[in-house]
Order: sequence, then C-alpha cells, then structure tokens
Amino acid sequence: MNEENKGKRQDSFSDESSCENDENTSELFSENISSEERNLEKNNDAKLEEGISYKDDESTQNVDFFIENSDETAKTRNQEIENKLLEQINLYGNTSLLRQNEKENKIEINKLKEEIKKISEENMNFIHELDKTIKVIENQREEIKNLNENIETRDRKIENLENNLEEQINLSNNIALMHHNEIEAFKIEIENLNGEIENKNEEIQNFVTELFKTREALEYQREENSKLSKMNKIIYEINQLKNMIRNSEPSSAITTPAWENSFIQNDNSYETQLDPEWLCHVLIDLREKIHLNSNAMRKFFEILNKFLDLLKDDQLILIDQLLSDLKDDKLLAKYQLFCRLISLQPQRKLELFGIFIRDLENLIKGTDENVLDRNFQIEYTEMYSTIKSILEMVGFNVPEVIDLDTIEELKINLIE
Repeated sequence: MNEENKGKRQDSFSDESSCENDENTSELFSENISSEERNLEKNNDAKLEEGISYKDDESTQNVDFFIENSDETAKTRNQEIENKLLEQINLYGNTSLLRQNEKENKIEINKLKEEIKKISEENMNFIHELDKTIKVIENQREEIKNLNENIETRDRKIENLENNLEEQINLSNNIALMHHNEIEAFKIEIENLNGEIENKNEEIQNFVTELFKTREALEYQREENSKLSKMNKIIYEINQLKNMIRNSEPSSAITTPAWENSFIQNDNSYETQLDPEWLCHVLIDLREKIHLNSNAMRKFFEILNKFLDLLKDDQLILIDQLLSDLKDDKLLAKYQLFCRLISLQPQRKLELFGIFIRDLENLIKGTDENVLDRNFQIEYTEMYSTIKSILEMVGFNVPEVIDLDTIEELKINLIE
C-alpha cells in the first residue's frame, strides 16, 4: 500500500516536474523569441538605417550615375533599391507578426502557468490529503492488527471456555445421570415405602374404624347402661310409690279392676319394663286411676322430672297428657316440668305455653284479689321465679304484678 502511494507521489512529482520543464521551456522559448525579435528589430533597424544611409549614398551615387551613366543603368539600380526596400518592409512585417504571436504566446503561456499553478496546488492538496489518508489507513491498519490480535486472544479464550464448558457439561451429565439413577432408586424405594405405608394406613384405618366402632359400641352401651340404671332407679322409685299408695289406700282400692288392669300391677302387660313408653303409661295410670295424696304427688313429680331425661322427642307428648290432667296440686313441680319441656322441645313451645296459661289463670283466680302481687312473690318466691322464667322463655315482658289482664294479653300473644 505504501509502495503504491509512493509510486503515485513520484508520478505526481514527475508530472509536476514535467509541467515545470514545460514552463521553463516556454519561458526559454519566449525568451529566445524575444531575443530573436529584438535581434531582428535591431537588424531591421540597422538595415533600415543602413538602407537609408545606403539609399542616401546610393541616391547620391545614382545622381552621379545618372549623370555619368545612361538612363538604363539608373532604372536597374532603382529597381534593386526598391527590391531591397520591399525586403526590408517584408522583414519588418514578419517582425511585427512575430511580435504579435509572441504576445499571444505570452497570454497562453500565462494561462498555462495559472493552470499549472492551480494543478500544482491541487496536486499539493491531493498529496496532503493523500498523506492524511495514508496516516489514517496506517492507523486503521494498526488498529486492525490490534483487533486481529484481540480476536485471536478472544478466540483462544473462547476455545478454552468451550473446552471448559464441554468438560462442565460432561461432568454435569455424569452428575445428572448419577442423580437420575439415585432418583430412580429413591422412587423405587419410595414406591415400596408408599406400599408399606398404604398397608399400614389401611391397617390403622381398619384399626381406627374398629376402635370407633368399639368406642361407639361402648358409648352406646354406656348410654344404655346409664339409661338402664336411670330406668331401674325410676322403677325402684315407682315401686316405692306403689308401696306408699298401698300403705295409704284401703285394701279395697288396690283390688279394683282398674288397678288390676293397669301397668302398675301387670308389669308383664308391656313388652319390657325398661321402655320409657311403658314407664310413661305407668305414670299415666298412677295419675288417672289413683288419687294421690300430697306426699305421693310430690314423689310422682320427682319421678316424672327424672323420667324426662329418658324420653325421645316423639315420646314427650305422653308428658303433655299428664300435665293437662294436673290441676292445682303441686304447681311448683308442674311449672318446673314446663320449663324443662319447653327447653327440651322448643318447637312445641306454644302448645305447652297454652297449658301453662290455663294453669296460671286458675292460680290467679285462686288468690284473694285475683293477682300475684308483692305478697305472693315474697311468700312463693320459687314458684313466682319459675313462672317469670316461663314467661321470659316465650319472649313476654313480665310486669311488676301478674293479674287476669296479664292472662288476657298472654292469650292474645298466643293467638297471634
């Protein structure tokens, strides 16, 4: 590249030198022409002066010649002089033409000089720009060289990285394969363990199921035992009540057909004595067929209160029948039973409340002033508290005193 640039520069220098030689040649040519023109002018001037002096001399001589010679000789001489004069004139004309050509040549030469100068300046600028370009190219070549070195270094690094990466990949593949084998082994082991766990879970589930069944059976048995124990206690208390009735009633009353046909006497007339319904029928027979004195009535309500825990929801209606038949005897025990029934069977609250209103009305009418006043509340505190609790259970605001107007208001609320 540098040799080509140097060759171009030498060619430009040779062109410039040739231009300078042409310019010098033109100048020399013009100088030669100028010197020749000057010499010609001098010669022409000398010849003209010589011719003039010669002419003067010749004319003088011609005068003498004409005087001395004939007219023919004079004509010939004059012709020669004229020819010489024509030659001088032609020579002078050629000199003028040369001078004119010299001026034109000078103008052309000056133009050529200007063009040569302009071309030289352009060549110098071109050479200057060429030098800059050469420097830029050299710098770029150096940069390219550095880049090539960097690329080679980078390629070596990349090759090393590729080798390391390949080693890492191989190592990773080996590790992955090892892990895969371990995972497969773990999977097999886990499957085996899962199978064992499932078997154990099934065994545990079966065991828990059996345990729950056993527990339910035990709880059921415990409940049955508890119920049986309670029923046995109730039967025992009923037997005590029977003995109390036998001791208090005349023997003729015990032997009446009604008594003999009741559940009290014929225990085997029902399927089992441990059924709550059988006990309920026994209590109904006691209430309907036998007049109970105060102690027997108290005992009856104690048995009835305990009996409520053994009844199912569909069996509570048997107690309603007993409560409907109970009038004024032992109202406190009866109202306590109302509280328990309403809490045990809230869906029949209004029906039970109707029975309660009737009994409460009879209670109020049995007082001197038909009102449960402060004196009644103090004297029968427990009964009044039970009545108030029943009224509050149905959402009634209990007034300070309870009278027949209160009963009418309760009946209206019951109907609504």
